[in-house]
Amino acid sequence: MTTGIAAVVAMYGAFMVVGWVASRKVRDGTARAVAPATLEVLRHAGWIEAAELEQLRAEWRAPIVNFAGKHVGEIVARIV
Repeated sequence: MTTGIAAVVAMYGAFMVVGWVASRKVRDGTARAVAPATLEVLRHAGWIEAAELEQLRAEWRAPIVNFAGKHVGEIVARIV
């Protein structure tokens, strides 16, 4: 059996499938949370090392920048 990762951007948000059956809908309806959510699932499953996550920090904890270019937050995925 093979496993893989796929992300699909749909009209009502971004969905991702990891491995066999996991899926996720992004609440705000945009694709900007696909990378943070995918990386969080990989972290939670133990499929990615901490050092790799740090190298991908800009995607894992995607920054939110306001119109003036000031960092005002970040997109964080949580598994509940």
